Amino acid sequence: MLVDKRIVVFRPKTITAEEVLNERNTERRRVILERMNYETFLEQANAEVLDQDRDPDGERRLLKVAMEGDEDLVCVSVIYPSTGRQYLLRVPPKTRTCRHAVAWIAGFNDPNAYQPIAET
Repeated sequence: MLVDKRIVVFRPKTITAEEVLNERNTERRRVILERMNYETFLEQANAEVLDQDRDPDGERRLLKVAMEGDEDLVCVSVIYPSTGRQYLLRVPPKTRTCRHAVAWIAGFNDPNAYQPIAET
């Protein structure tokens, strides 16, 4: 079910974590989360912090949201350096560290092999 864009614009405090989780479009979900507030979403979804660290762009957190009847939603919260925007990026459910999560997103199975010179 899509969240009505009027609600996103005029009544973002009425958006629920369930509605966010049901949104399939990544950019639309990012906008909805931004309007709703990431921390509100994580609180409503009872997210568990699995790991946290820092990279040059700020704090990263690996979060788990238990999903009824499905595998857990595990995502890493990152700040994109080029935009300064926060994103929640889904990673495999067995991921246990922020470093492993961002390495996996970049296409590395071995987090030790992920040695970025710069991120954009």
